[in-house]
Amino acid sequence: MIIDLNFLKQLQNLEIVTKKKVSNIYAGYKRSLLLGKGVEPEDYREYYYGDDFRAVDWKLYARTEKLYIRRFSEDKDLSIHILLDSSKSMDFSFIGVKKFHFAANLAAALAFVSIAKNERFGAGIFSNRLVDVLHLSKSRKNFFKFIELLNSMKLQGKTNISESFEQYSKHIKSRSLLFIISDFLDDLNSIRKGIFIAARKVSEGAAIQILDPAELKLPWREDIEFLDLEMWKEKKTYITPKFNEEYESKVRDHILKVEK
Repeated sequence: MIIDLNFLKQLQNLEIVTKKKVSNIYAGYKRSLLLGKGVEPEDYREYYYGDDFRAVDWKLYARTEKLYIRRFSEDKDLSIHILLDSSKSMDFSFIGVKKFHFAANLAAALAFVSIAKNERFGAGIFSNRLVDVLHLSKSRKNFFKFIELLNSMKLQGKTNISESFEQYSKHIKSRSLLFIISDFLDDLNSIRKGIFIAARKVSEGAAIQILDPAELKLPWREDIEFLDLEMWKEKKTYITPKFNEEYESKVRDHILKVEK
């Protein structure tokens, strides 16, 4: 089993905090003041030039001879979307725990906190395309379906962020909070295009990069045979100090460009 349920129970007092106040960002225990119909007014304020005249309370005006605007309180759902990389490169492990194990537990933790705080969450699993989709819901049934999906996931394919994000963007119907969990070992143009596609649909997002320490600093020396997990090709390499230096420089450069 990939997901540690005992670990998740320790997270129930946590809360996902957003930085921005946007159209549907107040949820569960949060409330939002807005003009609207079909709900009781929460309070009033004086009318100012440019306000919607339809919101004026004319009965109150008849009593006070002053213009007041009705303000309504309406509950808004915080829609949390989780995009999780299930490409074959996430199967890599040098320290004994695969990258996907860390990524899946993080995704499960975000989903658990969402459900615990009565927020809706949905998820997309991707590799070179969108592999699976879990539609928005705040039900516990949806959460356990997600856990079952993570525990049965087979990692395969290359990483194609732009294609996957374009497919998933159709499932984002309102301004939302998006978490992207991946090693981001993809072409930078594909990453940028994917992030741009996602940014058009969400109000706030976080990209979380999962890498093994051996991918940051090669632990091997001299002759070594590498296996490309996504292309399934072997390549023999002789690792020298100069090779190490150039490799680490390119990795740092890629990470910095992903962060930008």
